[in-house]
Amino acid sequence: MGFNQVDTDNLSIAKFEFYTGDIPPPYCYTFQILIDYNKNMLVDFDLKYLDRDEITEAEILGEGFSLNDDYHWKGSLPKIWKEAIKENLQKTNWGNEKQRKAAEDTAINISLMDKNSKAFDGVPANKEMWEVFIQEMMQAVFELSGKEAPLTIRYVDNVPGQQPVEISLSLKFSERTMQVEKKIGKNVENKSLSWSKIKNILKYIYIPDFDYTLAKTSAPTKKGKFIDTGEGLWFEFGKSAKNPSKKVDALKTIDELLKSL
Repeated sequence: MGFNQVDTDNLSIAKFEFYTGDIPPPYCYTFQILIDYNKNMLVDFDLKYLDRDEITEAEILGEGFSLNDDYHWKGSLPKIWKEAIKENLQKTNWGNEKQRKAAEDTAINISLMDKNSKAFDGVPANKEMWEVFIQEMMQAVFELSGKEAPLTIRYVDNVPGQQPVEISLSLKFSERTMQVEKKIGKNVENKSLSWSKIKNILKYIYIPDFDYTLAKTSAPTKKGKFIDTGEGLWFEFGKSAKNPSKKVDALKTIDELLKSL
């Protein structure tokens, strides 16, 4: 059955499957998000790491993982996700059957059933959009389950002779919201941002190359621009945070985006 025959306004079940592709363990994983619309957006989330029997326990631990990182959770997504899923589905182009059979490394599969039992199963052609969206959904699950705290990104610009600029972004993937606190000297401004603006900011935040050996745990007080991407570590622009190439000035873009908030 074709996608257009499924009533996305009245879905009963939606299943999203994600696979990282052919990357080595311990990083390779797959997860499934099954959503029951008939039970208040009840989610059955299942994450499994793959091929770890091919490496030693020491290698797994040495990469910062535990010996059992598989994860399962049941709970409900906030209603805002119902509309977000619908919007993404309506923007989706679907690969044809020939493409699906040839794509052995296909990372995403989506299965739908509406309240009239009309079903659809397909692979989105615009995989990049869906990869981002499904990862956002996984982060929402981690927040709701308590596995991870909401993401907080902090930025500081210390210029001698001027008032320091401090910006804090608090993201809640579960609610698809972000609160911004912008402090210049003693003046503090708070605002909320739309999710579309949030995604544009996040697109640049993680582009730079971060040198963890030079990162600091204490808040910066010396001259310079610094960012904490959510791990509690401060990276200095031009030193522990650098542009990946001369063609991409991500640091300048990050500075401009954050200060424009």
